[in-house]
Amino acid sequence: MLDDFIDNLIAKLMTGAGLIMAAAIAAVTGAMAIYAFLAPHLGPAWSYVVVTALAAATVAIWGLMQKQHRDRSKKPPFEQRLVDLIQAHPSGAFVAGLAAGVLMKGKPGQALDIIRGKSKDR
Repeated sequence: MLDDFIDNLIAKLMTGAGLIMAAAIAAVTGAMAIYAFLAPHLGPAWSYVVVTALAAATVAIWGLMQKQHRDRSKKPPFEQRLVDLIQAHPSGAFVAGLAAGVLMKGKPGQALDIIRGKSKDR
């Protein structure tokens, strides 16, 4: 089981590294093409400035889009997901334990409401 996890992790990392390398090669090739196109018209210095500005804008936009994607697809912590699952679908033992705890506090009416499925917060 652990070996499968490690193999899967290595495969994902290698895929990610390959994609990053391909993106880097494409970016350098594109920058060289833009520089080669602009150099005769603007001169080498201004062509370098234009290529650098385009690269900076591309990286900034890419970073913002990545941050938005991460924020949209972020999962809550495991503990919160577990609590949500228990609250959404409580087992009989959990409900009985909760009712027993409330009964021990001296609130028999509230314990009866818990067993019947009536909650004041719903």
